[in-house]
Amino acid sequence: MKWKVVLIFALSGFIFGTVHAQSAKKKNIAVIDLDSRGGLSKAEVGTLTDRLRSMLVRTHTFTVVDRGLMEDVLSEQGFQMSGCTSTDCAVEAGKILGVEQMLSGTIGRLGKLYTIDIILIDVSTSQIIKSLTRDYRGEVEGLVGLMKSLADELAGAAPAETKPVAKKKIPKKYTLSLNSYPSGAQVIINSKQAGTTPYSIKVNENMKLDIQIKKANYQTFQKSLLVKKDEEVNINLKYSDAYKKYLAAKQKKKEPPVAKTGVKSSSGMWWWIGGGVAVAATVAYFLIQDNPQGTNAFPEPPSRP
Repeated sequence: MKWKVVLIFALSGFIFGTVHAQSAKKKNIAVIDLDSRGGLSKAEVGTLTDRLRSMLVRTHTFTVVDRGLMEDVLSEQGFQMSGCTSTDCAVEAGKILGVEQMLSGTIGRLGKLYTIDIILIDVSTSQIIKSLTRDYRGEVEGLVGLMKSLADELAGAAPAETKPVAKKKIPKKYTLSLNSYPSGAQVIINSKQAGTTPYSIKVNENMKLDIQIKKANYQTFQKSLLVKKDEEVNINLKYSDAYKKYLAAKQKKKEPPVAKTGVKSSSGMWWWIGGGVAVAATVAYFLIQDNPQGTNAFPEPPSRP
C-alpha cells in the first residue's frame, strides 16, 4: 500500500509542477461532485460534474485535478467525499490535495425547475470567493450546456497571479502498530472501525488519533496520541467487572460439598469414626461419589492477561 501512496503523491506533484512550468497564471482547483437534492440520479450528477470540470479546463484559467487522482489521494487519507458540501469540509479536502481553490455545490429539482448552487472557496483563507446560482426549466439534458456558463463566470472570478505556487510538500509518514493480549480485539480509530489486533497502518506526521481497543468481556482500552514517530502500542486487556463477577459465581457454584466424616447405618443414625485414616477414607468416599471418574472435577481457571 505504501508504494501506491507514494506513487499518487509523486504523480500529483508531477502534474502540478508541469502545469506551473507551462503557465504560472493558472489556479490549482479541485471539483467536488455536485450533491443531489433530489430528482437526479447519481450517474446524472456525476456526468454534469464531469462536464463542469471540462469547461473549467477550457477557460485556461484553472488547473483542474483529475477526478480519479483526487479520489485516490483522499481515499488513502481516509477522507469521505460523500455529502461534502460545507465550506469546512471542502477546505479540509483542499489541504489534503494541495490545491488553492475548491469548487462544490448542490443541484436539485422542483417539478420541471432545476436549481444549481455553486461556491468557489479559497483553501488558505476558507473564504468563499464566488457564489453562483442558476435556475433552469426544461429537460435534464439542457443542464449540460449550463455548465459552460458556470465555468466562464467562475473563470472571471479567479484573477490570475504572476507568481508560481509552491509545490505541495509530501507529508512524512510513520507506522502505527497495535497489539493486544488476547488478540482479535476491535480497533477503532477516530470513531471509525479500522480492523482487529494485531493491526498496523501508515499515518501522516502530526495526525491526531483517538484509539479504542474493544473485546467482549474485557475493559475498553483508550489512548490519544499525536503522531511524531513510529508508534507501537501493546495492550494487556483486563477483564470487565461484570465478567469477573460471572467467573467468581461460576467458580463458587462448582465448589465440592463438605464431606461428612461418618457412616450412616441402616437405622438412619450416623456412627462417627475416630482416627485420621477413617476420616480420610470417608472423605475420599464422598468425593468419589461426587466425581465417579475419580479425576479433578474443576476446570483449569482461565488464563489472565
